[in-house]
Amino acid sequence: MVRAAEKAIGESPVKGDPKFAALRAARPGKPVQVRTSEGEEAYWLVPLLIGDKACGFVQVERDLRVSRVGIFGASPEDRGSWIGASFFEKPPLEAINSIKARYPGMRMSAPFFSYDRSPSKWGWMVRLRDGGQITVFINPAGWYERSATDAGLEG
Repeated sequence: MVRAAEKAIGESPVKGDPKFAALRAARPGKPVQVRTSEGEEAYWLVPLLIGDKACGFVQVERDLRVSRVGIFGASPEDRGSWIGASFFEKPPLEAINSIKARYPGMRMSAPFFSYDRSPSKWGWMVRLRDGGQITVFINPAGWYERSATDAGLEG
């Protein structure tokens, strides 16, 4: 995964596009296995780090093909949109505590990196159970629960 990410940030379009300038200065972080909502392996996400912040990412498919390279923010100078590297290691404790406060007494599954209907909407997924089930996604901006009408869409 890391080699695929290194190769991707050294080639076109990253190599020549000014929008990707920060990525060329970044180093690949620890790859994160992204799973489907059922827990099956889907793809890998490799954060691209400058210091303790991710300025972008490389999406690597299971066959090691790079399917996407992305940046966080509108430009290389938009450092306020970069994501703390720790987000890719574990869900933010503030989000977990906020979910527990909103749903006291419900059992929470172990968080795992997943996506909400689209591989582009990645983040941490947890399920809350107490008779019924609530699916919660934690992304860099916060957390949300999947609405009851959307729950039927979950495979």
